[in-house]
This record gives sequence, C-alpha cells and structure tokens, in this order.
Amino acid sequence: MATEAMASDDGTAWCLPELETTASFTEDLLNQLNQIAVNQQQQFDDLTRGAANCGSGCTKAM
Repeated sequence: MATEAMASDDGTAWCLPELETTASFTEDLLNQLNQIAVNQQQQFDDLTRGAANCGSGCTKAM
C-alpha cells in the first residue's frame, strides 16, 4: 500500500515518509528536553534543600 501511495500523482504522497521521519525526530527531541527539565528540577531541589539547611556559618563552596 505504501508503494501505491508513493506512485500516486497527487503530489502529496511523497510527504508522508518525510512527515513520519520528522515526527519521529521531534518525539525523540521532546523526550530529551523533558529529561533535561527533570534533571534541572532535581538540581534545583537539591540546591534549595542545601540552602534551607545552610546555617549562618555557611560559606561559599566556590
């Protein structure tokens, strides 16, 4: 069936594989970005906890 779609003369059939590829890459990118957001939230939470636990004697680590 995909071969028939590729052979059609309507001018749009060639777009389907391109769109499927683009959708696949977009999904992968979205998953990567979501993982980055999760990691950054964890880092933020760790820093927030560290700051909350830091007393008046806390010094800069860097």
